Amino acid sequence: MDNIIDRINAVFAPPPTDDVSEDPVYEAKVLGKSIFLTEETWRSWTGRRWVNGAEYHGPVFLMGTKTLYTGARACDCKVCQADVAPRHRKN
Repeated sequence: MDNIIDRINAVFAPPPTDDVSEDPVYEAKVLGKSIFLTEETWRSWTGRRWVNGAEYHGPVFLMGTKTLYTGARACDCKVCQADVAPRHRKN
């Protein structure tokens, strides 16, 4: 593993499979490259997220909980910023 993307994929990516699966594919981008995430990690990702290739705008939760994350988010759309505490919102 020679770069951070390979390390992230090794730690967080679900195991690869050749089977055609109906399970959703969760991904994010780090340094311009796509990384695949487990659902739990994806739900806690504060950067831009995609599910099945479509960009997702919605709530972020604290890792492993159903508690909303209210800190800063990478996306500045109204949907993503709705749960962000006022002091962390983008101007």
